[in-house]
This record gives sequence, C-alpha cells and structure tokens, in this order.
Amino acid sequence: MTTIGAAQVRGQRVGTPYEPPRPGLWTSIREVIDLAFVDAVREGMPRFRTWPRGLLATVVVALCGVLTCIVMIFASPWIRQFDAPRLADNQALIGSWSLTVLMWLMVLTLALGLTANLHLHIAARFFVVPLLLTPAMVVLLTSLTPVSVGAVGGLVAAAGILGFTVIRVGTSFAWFEFPVMLVLTAMVVYLPQTGGVHNAVDFRASLTQLMLSLFTSLAVPSLLVVGFTAAQLTISFTDWTVDRTHRLLYRPATIVLAVLLGMAATWRGVALTLQGDAIWTPATWVNSVVLLAVALVGSLLVLRLRPDKRLYPVPPDALSNAWAPLVYPLAFLLVPQLALSAVSVIGDMIMALTGVGSLDWLTRFAQSPGVNTATRLISAVVAVVFAVRLARRNDRITPVLLVSYASILALGTVRSLTDNRVQLVWEADVLAVVMVVLMFVLAAVLWLREGRDQVIWKQVLLVAGLATLFGFRQQLSEPSMVFAGISGSMVMVVSLVWRLLTDGALTRHSSKGLPQTTRVLFFMTSVMLSAVALAWVAQTRIESSTGESAITELGDHVLGKPLLLAAGIWALIALVGRLTDDEPGERVDDQVARR
Repeated sequence: MTTIGAAQVRGQRVGTPYEPPRPGLWTSIREVIDLAFVDAVREGMPRFRTWPRGLLATVVVALCGVLTCIVMIFASPWIRQFDAPRLADNQALIGSWSLTVLMWLMVLTLALGLTANLHLHIAARFFVVPLLLTPAMVVLLTSLTPVSVGAVGGLVAAAGILGFTVIRVGTSFAWFEFPVMLVLTAMVVYLPQTGGVHNAVDFRASLTQLMLSLFTSLAVPSLLVVGFTAAQLTISFTDWTVDRTHRLLYRPATIVLAVLLGMAATWRGVALTLQGDAIWTPATWVNSVVLLAVALVGSLLVLRLRPDKRLYPVPPDALSNAWAPLVYPLAFLLVPQLALSAVSVIGDMIMALTGVGSLDWLTRFAQSPGVNTATRLISAVVAVVFAVRLARRNDRITPVLLVSYASILALGTVRSLTDNRVQLVWEADVLAVVMVVLMFVLAAVLWLREGRDQVIWKQVLLVAGLATLFGFRQQLSEPSMVFAGISGSMVMVVSLVWRLLTDGALTRHSSKGLPQTTRVLFFMTSVMLSAVALAWVAQTRIESSTGESAITELGDHVLGKPLLLAAGIWALIALVGRLTDDEPGERVDDQVARR
C-alpha cells in the first residue's frame, strides 16, 4: 500500500495509508449512470467499420423493420381505431393495413435468417433452412387444395432457396445475397396467395395467425433473452450504486446503511410471512434455503478446482459482463425441442391434406412435460461440465454463474421427476432475504473472530441492496404488463432496444464455422423475431396474456434469477474466504473492495 508524507497532501499524517479524496454525491450519481448504462452501450455497440460491403446496408434495412415494429407497438391504439379489422381466429382481430405490414416484416425476418445461414457451418446449414422456412410452409400447404400456378411458383422459389444455399457453399459474404433471399422468400409467401382458394376468400389473417404461431416458436430464444434484460439492468445498477456508495461513505456509515437495508428487507419478509402472503410461505422459505445451499456448496466445490484457491470479491459488474455472452447459447439449447415441435406441426398439416393419418402424438410428445424436463436436465449438465472446465482454467466468475443456472434448472425438474409428489417452489424475493440473513451471520462470526475491520462491508451492503432493489424489477419484468397498454409495451421495447444496443460485442469475433457476417445477421434476425412477435400481440385485439408473456417470464426465471443468485453467492464467498484465510495483514480482497 502506498504511503505519502505530510508535505505531499495537506492534513495527511506521515506514514499513514494514502486515502484518495472521496467523490461528491452528484459525482457519484453521474458515475453510476455512466458505468451502469452509458458505458454498456459504448462498449456493446457493433463495430461496423470492419464489415464487408453490403452488410451495413442489410443491417440498416433490418433496423428499419425494428423501428416499424416499435411504431406499431406504441401506436397500436390509434392504428386499430382507423384500420379495417380482419378476423384472424375466434379471439384475434387485426387491421388490414397492419396485416400487410406484419406479413412483409415476417418475410424480411426470414430472409435475414436465410442470408445469415448461407455461411454457417456446413453441418448446421441445411438444418436451419427448413426450420426458417417452416412459417412460410403454412402458406404453401394451404394453397395445394386445389393446386394452383401460384402454389407451383412458391414450391419453385423454395427450391431456389435450397439451391442458392448450395451454390454459396465455400464462398464469403456478398452484397447481393440478401436481395436474392428477400425476393425468393417473398415469392414463397406471396405467390401461393395468388391462386386457388385464395382468389375467393381473404385468408391472410388466418394465414398470418398460423405463421405467427410457428414464428413465435422461432422467436423463443430471443424472447428469453429479452425477458432477462430487466434483471440484468437491476443487478448492474445495484452493483455500481453499492460500489460508489462505498467510496462516498466512511466505514461507520457504510455499516449502518448495510444493516438498516438488510434489516428492513428481512422485517418485510417476516411480516408478509406472518400475514399469510401467497409468496412468503414457510415452504418457499425452506425451498429458497435449499436452492441457496445447493448453489453455494456447488460453487465452492467447483472453485476448489481452480489453481488459485483464494476467495476474494469480484469487481463491480464482472458477473453481468460474464453472463451476457452466455445467455444466447443457453437460450438456443431449446432449439432442438422447438424444431421437433415445428416439424410435427407441419407434418401434421401435410398428413391432414393427404388424408393418410395424423402426427398429433408427435406434437404432444414435443410439448410434453417429460421432454421439457429432459431439456432442462441436459442444459444443467452442459452448464456444470463447462463450469468445471472453466474453473480448471482458473476462471472464478463464470463457473459460479453456470452452477447457479444449473441449480435453478435442476430444482425445477424435481416436480416432474417425482410425479408432483415433491414441489420445490421458491421466489427470488425470499431467496434474497435468505442471503441477507446468511450474510449477517457470516459477518457476525467474522467480527467476533477477527474484528470489525475484517468484515467486507461492501459485500454486506451489496446483498442488502440486492434484497431491496431486485424486488422492483418484478414490476418492470412482469411480462403480463406488456399487453396491458402502452406503459407495459414500453418495458419490453426498452428491453429489446437495450439488447440491440449492448449485445453488439457478440458480433465482433469470427471463426470458420461462424464468420462475423453470420453473427451480425443472426443477431439482427433474433431482434426482428422478438420485435415482430411483440408487434403482432400489440395489433391483435386480445386482452389476455399470450404465449409471449410466458416466454419472457421464463427468460427472467432461467436467465435473470441465476445472475441474482450468483451475485449473492460471490458476496457470501468473499466472507467465507476471509473466515478461511489464515494469512494476516493486507489481502487481495482489501484491494478489490477499494476499487
């Protein structure tokens, strides 16, 4: 630690540790905003200067599509008032103009995905093509009774997409790829609507409804990530607020603030439990303790595999920065199940048209609890395997995140595995209070053993802050608010725009199987999938929640809550590290705590 003399800093005693001047209140507030929001955008924006010719123009077209969706969401009350309605099904009404725009937006999204697929790894390329063409196949199949010239033209265009994909094998991105795919995709969707039964009846609304049901299936991974955004912003904001508050306040004030916030959160939880609140039940307390114990023990075991055995705090926002690149791969682990469901739906339509049987059994199987349980268990096992591998490479942040994620998924399968005999239902608010209580216990033990100054009060304040602020994210991330009006829609639009502004760093790398152009176009495709799905919900006259609400809620649960759990666990681990550290004097966590 650096020491200075009195001649260097007025009022500083000679030989005492140098303490940097404490920032003012407004300076701290400005720094929190810059670090939590402005820097995230600055560092996450795509770097388009290195893009090949034509890619920027393609992305601009996609951004125009996203902007159109946002306008349709916010202006939906006025659009629905003046637009002639069409009946999509027994519940949904949608305007004729909105229907035309949404169908073109779907064509644009599918063309983006098909263009991105042109340079994907060869093993996955011809798996993605039929998956992306699934929504368009609805139009083709309905035009085959009777067969028309338009239907034949649509089939030829679909064959053209496959042929163009083959022709572009072994080549790099070219500016004409997206226009070609856009024309061919439009032909697949629109040519079948020019003949047959479509000449007599306007089936656009019903067709769009069918397409959107499959389109939403493709949007599930991106909607999961959108649902994770509110939790990420809340934890990042809490992390930086605690860091700057710790710098602003002297140690006694930090201790008082941490104790007051923790006691307030604990008292609120106890009061709600005594009042019989539906969330704060004794079972929820017990299950939250079980989850925290499983994740904490698992994290400590995995961290023991690191060459560096020391346990000390992580820098602010390190968990959010490590978790953000992983949420997309984890969300895309659902793609095989989604593909099976989509294939079963299309296969069932083909068999119904030919009168040879039905694939209802396959649809029921793809959507059964057993398949959902297997998918979650496989995801949990994959996460644990990667956690072990990263720990052996001396990574101390990502393994705890992956173990937290695996713990939540694993406990979620207990109900299905035990045939509903055991239900481990837990709540994030209860879990946060449990972490506060355990943190107070560890702090008290450390205080009694080694003295007050050995307690890392910044970590105590962090857990207390999470217990206080994370509950407010429920109002922001509650998916049903999306469909309640403009204010609710704004929540999801802000989440979508935040992903667009901050996840561009994922597109900066390149590899042989996943070049940069493919990353950029698949990223824009995922944004468009979410935007179109939300615009459809805003334009249809459905008052109740739809599938999108459940998907975004699931994203908050399986991607957002692991971040909360990992943040609390690392704060607890920092105190565990102090309790198990026999080395006196200056420690690494002292330096980290002052950063």
